[in-house]
Amino acid sequence: MSGLCIALAVLCVVLAASLGSTASQIRKDRKRFNSLNRQYHAIYQRFKNIIDVEEAHAHLSKLFNMERARAKATMLDLKHNHDQMLKTHEQNKKKLKEETNRIVHAINSLQEELDQLTEKRLLQEFSFYKPRYDFENAEGYRRKLDEIRNAQQSLLIKHRAAVCYSEMTGVVNSKEGKKLAKDTMKLVLRAFNAECDAAVSRVSAKNVDIMEKRINKAFESINLLARFKHIEISHEYLRLKLNELYLTHEFHSKLEEEKEEQRKIREHMLETENIQKELKEAATAAAVEEEKLTSLLEEAHRVAEDASDEELAPLLEEIERIQVRLNEAQINAKRTASHLQQVTAGYVYILSNLGSFGEHIYKIGMTRRLDPMAYIKQLGDNAAPFQFDIHALIYSDNAELLVKELHKELAHNRVNHINSNTEFYQISIEEIERILHEYDADIEITHRAAAEEYRRSLTMCPENHTKDRPATPIRAESPDMFLALSQN
Repeated sequence: MSGLCIALAVLCVVLAASLGSTASQIRKDRKRFNSLNRQYHAIYQRFKNIIDVEEAHAHLSKLFNMERARAKATMLDLKHNHDQMLKTHEQNKKKLKEETNRIVHAINSLQEELDQLTEKRLLQEFSFYKPRYDFENAEGYRRKLDEIRNAQQSLLIKHRAAVCYSEMTGVVNSKEGKKLAKDTMKLVLRAFNAECDAAVSRVSAKNVDIMEKRINKAFESINLLARFKHIEISHEYLRLKLNELYLTHEFHSKLEEEKEEQRKIREHMLETENIQKELKEAATAAAVEEEKLTSLLEEAHRVAEDASDEELAPLLEEIERIQVRLNEAQINAKRTASHLQQVTAGYVYILSNLGSFGEHIYKIGMTRRLDPMAYIKQLGDNAAPFQFDIHALIYSDNAELLVKELHKELAHNRVNHINSNTEFYQISIEEIERILHEYDADIEITHRAAAEEYRRSLTMCPENHTKDRPATPIRAESPDMFLALSQN
């Protein structure tokens, strides 16, 4: 026990000595640590800025890398979006082009329809109607009109003008339903017939389309009202009513044409009668003149037989003058006799009126009068502000046939294609000359129109005429030639 205590005491002494040494070492180490710590702080303070820049550089490098990655991602997104936009743009461009082509095609189609409708409207405004039938005379239209009206009556008798496609509702029995349907159909047809009759009675060239629409509108409206009764006017009956409308208009138009033709025939007969009367008077006057000159010539010859040499010379001159007058009278008498025997004989004339109608417009007609110049002068006095100029005056035993052939040859050059009585043609005088020579007409053509009144009016009042109206003549000829031809 005492040994153990000693050992413990020794151990305590050793431990105390060791702890003292350790404490001393700790104090030394602390002093050293404090010294090192002071050195560290001194070094840290000395190199503090350098450390902050590196940290900032590292931080900025990190931020830069992050921003660059973000920018790269954004650029990739933008490129993708740009590609998508280009693709969408190309698709939209293609669709827009297709839509544009479709719209252009539609516009062109609508423009064509508009042009056609405009043409139809203009033709209607000018009272132009395209006939649906082509009969030679009014009697043909009358027979066809009777045929259509008989067909309408046949449909009415056979109960096919209007039909009831279902039994009437709200009636006691089928017999009453049939009677009610029959009475309703009569009422519907009466209303429709009244509309059609009103349209047919008022139809004219100016309102054919309007009356046609009126009948179609009545057909639709009445059928719409009668629908609740299950009644409908047949399309076959509508077609017959429309044909009646067309035929009625064309029938009346044909009647007017025939009346106009009869009027022309009467005028022609009256003109022929007047011309025959004029020719007979001219023949009588020519015979009297010939007889008078023959008597004077015979008397002059008798006087010449007993005349002296001094008196003979003037008598021979007088005899020669009488003989010339007698020859002219005999020629006139023969021509008058020829006119009396041949009613178709006359003069074919080629006229122009530069001041009234301009260049290349010629009037080609005929007259059976003995004095064609008087007739041509009358044309200028009555129908134009200036006198007509004569380019050719052709006597023919069959002037009617010659002028008809000329009109037929020049039909495509006619100024007025509706009224064939105007006799005005747009053509060059050289072409007229060529055509006349084809008919073996040995004539002399005056190419230049003198237009004396018109040209003198231009010099007096140029402001009243357009400057470009007097065109350069096609071929220059001497005015004397024109005057010579006019006086013959």
